[in-house]
Amino acid sequence: AVKEEMERRYPNCRIQLAEVRKNNGLLLHGISIYAPGSIMAPTIYIDGYIQNGYSVEQICDEVTEIYEDNGICRNRTLKISRKSVGKSVCSL
Repeated sequence: AVKEEMERRYPNCRIQLAEVRKNNGLLLHGISIYAPGSIMAPTIYIDGYIQNGYSVEQICDEVTEIYEDNGICRNRTLKISRKSVGKSVCSL
């Protein structure tokens, strides 16, 4: 449901969900939004939002805010952003 909503919000971008196993063995779930023609995209981890009971819409609002704040899909420089509630990290 998160992927479908993000595809609706970013129809010109490729949306990809990923499971990422970190060095400490922790399995995280993330979403990446690839700008048109891009081969790289940051991953925003959404586990914290899920654990805190966020709805699909609320998760998508948070992901959208991170992308908008960092200029993703607009060819601007990416800066690292931390969201304390969801404990998400946007990394490239």
